[in-house]
Amino acid sequence: MAETVDTPTAILASAAASLREHTFDDISYRSLGDAVSERTIYRQFPTRSHLLEGLALWLEETEFPLPAFVTIPQFQAAMRQRFVDFDGSPAFAFVCARAASISPTGEAEPTFLTRTVEA
Repeated sequence: MAETVDTPTAILASAAASLREHTFDDISYRSLGDAVSERTIYRQFPTRSHLLEGLALWLEETEFPLPAFVTIPQFQAAMRQRFVDFDGSPAFAFVCARAASISPTGEAEPTFLTRTVEA
């Protein structure tokens, strides 16, 4: 049986697939309309800043998961692996970094790298 995908996830997966061929600035809501209607995209992500933030969070969870660590050497290994993953997917890493640095829609929650250091 096929796994059902919720609407925001379908939109974000479509945006991530588009990132393989285009920059974030070149991805339009209309081009994402293949997954769902353009109107639905605007309901889920009213502005491009909302889309940027949502995409960055989704990419962080799916493409750059942080392995568990307890010790300093495990932390160092986790960070090394994350940077290797970033090097393997520069477009995805750029979207995450851009959202962390300029997205005005985000809550006052720290970025994933800050959460890692704090942990």
